[in-house]
Amino acid sequence: MNNKRFKFENTHRFTEEEYFDLFYVIPKKRHPIFRIAVGALAILCFFSPYTIAVGLALFGFLTLDLFTNKIRNTSFGHTYRESKILKEQVTYGVSESALWMHGTGFEARIAWSMIRHWELADRWLYVTCANMPTFYFEVEKLRESGVLDEVVALCDKFAIPYKSRAMKELSNQAVHTTPASAPR
Repeated sequence: MNNKRFKFENTHRFTEEEYFDLFYVIPKKRHPIFRIAVGALAILCFFSPYTIAVGLALFGFLTLDLFTNKIRNTSFGHTYRESKILKEQVTYGVSESALWMHGTGFEARIAWSMIRHWELADRWLYVTCANMPTFYFEVEKLRESGVLDEVVALCDKFAIPYKSRAMKELSNQAVHTTPASAPR
């Protein structure tokens, strides 16, 4: 990293669908032929005593597949609908010294040393901090501005990437650690 000075701002208003796509990895809708084929295969498995377990597993998979959209809409939909920030136009900014965001009625600024986690996924770079909303930056706009490498280097320097070994160790440690204030 060459400690180059830079400033980048990205203004965006999320739709509910865009917000779902940020975090949701399971396909939203499967082709009806896929479901029919799995259902038919599950029924065929019931004709032999040796494949009944496979048929039950396929029916379980099919049932789960049918309800994933409902689960998805309930959890992510609730988060999106309850958030005042996600539904409005927000300007997210980044420089070599800080990250900031502002919208109607709010403004937040944080030093790089305060960020916790980051992830570079498809179209978005998102950075999280304790007790603050997530910062979202469009990767293509960062790339066009020529600051993507600097921003990723700063993220890597000050925070833990999602899905990294360090993140897994940190979450395992949190599960297996008793706080000092806990009753013994």
